[in-house]
Amino acid sequence: MTKEKSCLLNSIWISATLLFCSCGGGAGSTLPDAPPPYPGFPMPSQNPGSDVAAPYPSGGAYAPTAPYTPPPSYAPQVQESITPAVSARYMVKAKGNLWVLVQDQFGNEVDWRKLQAGDQFPINQAGSLTVTLSSSDKADILDSDNKKIEINSKNSGISIVRLP
Repeated sequence: MTKEKSCLLNSIWISATLLFCSCGGGAGSTLPDAPPPYPGFPMPSQNPGSDVAAPYPSGGAYAPTAPYTPPPSYAPQVQESITPAVSARYMVKAKGNLWVLVQDQFGNEVDWRKLQAGDQFPINQAGSLTVTLSSSDKADILDSDNKKIEINSKNSGISIVRLP
């Protein structure tokens, strides 16, 4: 027998031995003594002859509290007169069901929305943006001056609009 064949047979024998020793064996796994994840969920028993483990006890010390009601002397400040309304950089107005994906200049997803007819989606992200519409004929994009941004609305499929 040549030295190469002997080396090959030894490596096969060592590989088979390692494979055989690494498979199986070991102690059998047992389930921990923990309660079931939610009430009424049956847990397999570890003791032969016993039935299902008991669920969490119903009716415990937990009692939900009543919602907070402020005292009658509490009068909230009116913020509308102090803070002016902020208009969005761009507004997507849906004329039908569609989805809108907004990405920044590096292609990172900024926002994603599913809109229905009549929904409005404000976009306030700074910098140049890419807006992808699932149905360009079902949406209008307006800038902060309510001027309509040109979309290829003849296309009923996906449209990509680049915004400065």
